[in-house]
Amino acid sequence: MSYLLRLIGCLWIFLTFRGALAIFRRLFQQRLAMDWSLGDAFTLALLAGGVGLLLLRSWGRWLILAGCGGMIWLKVGSALTGLHFTEPVIKVLLFYGLFMVLMVLPQSRSATH
Repeated sequence: MSYLLRLIGCLWIFLTFRGALAIFRRLFQQRLAMDWSLGDAFTLALLAGGVGLLLLRSWGRWLILAGCGGMIWLKVGSALTGLHFTEPVIKVLLFYGLFMVLMVLPQSRSATH
């Protein structure tokens, strides 16, 4: 399970690195006048969670869990409240939901410390 968690950590680093780099670039250009969005916060949480999973830390597992839940809420929250299950909604639910399920498994809890 530790190898799978490290692989998931690498995946999240690769998936969120470009977005996090754009956030940091905006931060350096606009300084404190930058407008933060929840998507920015969840992207940074997923990047930090990926780093934490590489180190097999429990905080990394929790950040991935919170980041995936937040991204589901941001991307398809309004469609879910209206019970509109279209193909893009189901894809987002399956993608982020898979990682949420993997993070709450007892094996992943015991592999992190």
